[in-house]
Amino acid sequence: MADFSDLDAQLAEPADNAQKPSRIARPPRRVRVTKFRETPEGPDEIEAAIAKPMPKGRRPKPSLDPDAPLTPKEDKFVAVYMATQDKRRAVIEAGYGVKKPETTALRLLKKPNVRRAIDSLRLAVADKVAYEVKDALRELDETIAFAKKTGNATAYARAVELKARISGLIIEKKDMRVAAGFQVIVEGMNE
Repeated sequence: MADFSDLDAQLAEPADNAQKPSRIARPPRRVRVTKFRETPEGPDEIEAAIAKPMPKGRRPKPSLDPDAPLTPKEDKFVAVYMATQDKRRAVIEAGYGVKKPETTALRLLKKPNVRRAIDSLRLAVADKVAYEVKDALRELDETIAFAKKTGNATAYARAVELKARISGLIIEKKDMRVAAGFQVIVEGMNE
């Protein structure tokens, strides 16, 4: 029979510097090593960094150049947005995802090249349908001259009234009181 008395004595009296064994054996912690990219310093290093292919899984950042050409989807978005003024519908019809069209629309409207395309279309439309106050006043002056020439007092009075309204000299005020079962008399109106 083997003599285990020496082993029994060691187990009965723990040494002062001995550690208690842990209940659960855990694997050692792993340390994540992060590599930082070094910024290129010279023009050769910058060109080399630009020439490197984009890693898979990353999308290229959108162009912040306002003169960059529109992609076919962006072009369709601008066309539908200008026709309907509905951001959501423009995103969906342009072929972008339908999960969050409002977010996509806001992202597209922030892009300088899309914004420039929309602004240029708005200016073109405004030039085609521009009927400004000066045009209205000019036509009213012609109408007043015609009314004087033909002696039509009603047309003359109406043209002068319209010219005053357009110029801001006459502001129309309406009496918006509601009469419910009783008569409202405003002095100076029923004479």
